[in-house]
Amino acid sequence: MTLLLFLNVSFAADKYINCSNTPVRNYHNKAVLLLKNASRLIKVSPYSKSVRHNLKKYFKLDVLEPNDLRLVNRVFNNVHTVSRDASKSVYKCKPQSNYFWCMTEPLAIVPPPKTRVYLCPKFFKLSDKKKVGVTIHEMFHMWGGFNINYLPETYCYDRQSLSRESLVRQADQYMLFVMSLDAKSKLECF
Repeated sequence: MTLLLFLNVSFAADKYINCSNTPVRNYHNKAVLLLKNASRLIKVSPYSKSVRHNLKKYFKLDVLEPNDLRLVNRVFNNVHTVSRDASKSVYKCKPQSNYFWCMTEPLAIVPPPKTRVYLCPKFFKLSDKKKVGVTIHEMFHMWGGFNINYLPETYCYDRQSLSRESLVRQADQYMLFVMSLDAKSKLECF
């Protein structure tokens, strides 16, 4: 127990390990803002056209359909939870592609024990909007708990073949949902 407490304190000491602080901080801040805005919108206007359209598009759910309410509530709770905790995210950047967590060439990864987001070389080649999207995706892995699939993971391009029960566990669906609730930040699957 003491060791874990020590590790958490040491991880929190520097939020941007080996990163150029300003750009990564900007992606983090934009992601946190989008999450907080999404959380606020679904609290205040859960029946709005935008919320209903994006629930249907990304999760195959309708907030007005009684059979969907259990899963709609799960989506809303996951957004609220991640929105609450996302600002605590810690990042580690490693430019070398032979870095252990980046060897399979992901954009970013939250490896066990889920204490930090590793930003891999491919991440830095994305557009700024996609970097924010990937940051949100990884925040759902880090802060979504057991409600979000960790492994195996599917991505947004698998959406059509997945059931609603599977979609509400996918970090990519939350990334697209959150970003689509902000007209300037809409992002398509990539």
